[in-house]
Amino acid sequence: MLLEASFQRTKSDPCLYTRRKGGKWTYLLTYVDDLALDYENPDDSREIIDHLDKQVEIKQLGNITHYLGIQIQRERDGSFLINQEQKIRELIKHLRMENAKPTPTPMEVGGLVSSIQAMMATLSGLVVIFSCKDVVHDRHWLAQEYIWIVVSYMAYDLYIMYLCYWHKSEEKGEAQQKHSLASVKGFLQRERLMVTHHIFILVILTPVAVHLRGELGDFFVGCIYTAELSTPFVSLGKILMQLKLQDSLLHKVNGILILATFFLCRILLFPFMYWAYSRHSGMPIYEVPFRIPVHCNVANALLIAPQLYWFFLICRKAVRLYSSAPTPDRSR
Repeated sequence: MLLEASFQRTKSDPCLYTRRKGGKWTYLLTYVDDLALDYENPDDSREIIDHLDKQVEIKQLGNITHYLGIQIQRERDGSFLINQEQKIRELIKHLRMENAKPTPTPMEVGGLVSSIQAMMATLSGLVVIFSCKDVVHDRHWLAQEYIWIVVSYMAYDLYIMYLCYWHKSEEKGEAQQKHSLASVKGFLQRERLMVTHHIFILVILTPVAVHLRGELGDFFVGCIYTAELSTPFVSLGKILMQLKLQDSLLHKVNGILILATFFLCRILLFPFMYWAYSRHSGMPIYEVPFRIPVHCNVANALLIAPQLYWFFLICRKAVRLYSSAPTPDRSR
C-alpha cells in the first residue's frame, strides 16, 4: 500500500518509510495501526491521506502530541520537546511504587572502590603493625609495596572527585565544558582541602615512604595505612543520604561508627605512634617530639591538621543528626 504511493522502506528502520517528490521529503512512521506523518509539502500529506483512506479506514488525530508512550510538544522555534513522563508515571503506578523515595542518578560513584581500597589498606597496616616488634628497625614488605596501590588510588580518587563535581554542576545547570580549564579551576576551588591532602600524599609522603626514610619505620607506615578504616562507613553514609534514609536507624548507627573509627584511626593514631616510639626508646612520651627529626613532626602536623578539621565537621553533623526531629517524608 505504501510502496504503491512511491514510499521506500528505510534500511535502518523497517517501520520508517520515506518519499521524495518534487524535491520535498515525506516521512511515514508505522507501528501496528499507528501512523505518524511528517512532511515538507502540505499537498503531499493530503494526497497520502486520501490514498490511504481509500484502502483502509483511517482516523486523523491532528498534530502529534503522543506516540508510543512518548509525549511530544512543539516549541515556538519549531523544535520538538519529547519526554516519557506519563509513561513513567504509569509504570510507577503499575509497580506500586508511588511512595518510593527518589534518588539522583548516577549515585555516588567511587564508593565501592574507595571502600575496597580502605579495607585492603587497613588490613595491610594491621599486618605490618603486628609483624614489626621493633617499631624502628623491623621490616615488612607490605609497608614498601602497598604504597604503589595508594598512589594509584589517590590519582583515581582525584579524577572521580572531579567527575562528581562536574556531574553535580551539570544537574544544577552550572557546568562548564567537561575537562575544560574553567571546570578544573572550579573543582580545585571547591575541593581545595581534599585535593591538597591527596597531592601532599602523592608528592611528599610517597617519596618519603619509598626512598627518604631508608630502611626505618615500617611500623609507622603501617599505622598510616590503618587511617583508612573509617572510609567504608563514610561511603555508606553518602549512599544512605542519597537514598533519603538519613532518618533511619542504619544511618544513625553508621554515624556512630564513623565517629568512632575516625577518632581512633585518624586522631588518636598520632599520639599512639608517639607512644609506641617512646616505649621503644624508653623515654617519656612528652620528650619524643624533641628527640625525633623535625621533619617527622612537621609531616605529622600536616597530616593531622585536615583530620582535625574533618572530625570537627563530622561532630557538628552528628549533633544535628542526633538532636533534630526526623525529616518529614514529602513524597507521601
